[in-house]
Amino acid sequence: MSDSDRHPDGIGLEEMARSVTSPKATAHRALAALPGVHCVAVAAFLTSPSMPSGAISITGLAYRTSLRTLIDDLPGIRAIVDGANPS
Repeated sequence: MSDSDRHPDGIGLEEMARSVTSPKATAHRALAALPGVHCVAVAAFLTSPSMPSGAISITGLAYRTSLRTLIDDLPGIRAIVDGANPS
């Protein structure tokens, strides 16, 4: 049985990272580097207005979401991230 047979609806990043015994950040970087995958990220300033606490990334399959679409949507993504933590 293949992984796709065991998970026909896909798996989350945490489960994937656990299955390959890697931190989630490592698994995410590996996914983002795959051919056919586009990724954009915005810094999240949770505790300081000048030092990011982390980042929120949006990753999509290239055949479903173009990189241009993700880049064009960055202002909206930034608004969501900023709205989740109003200064």
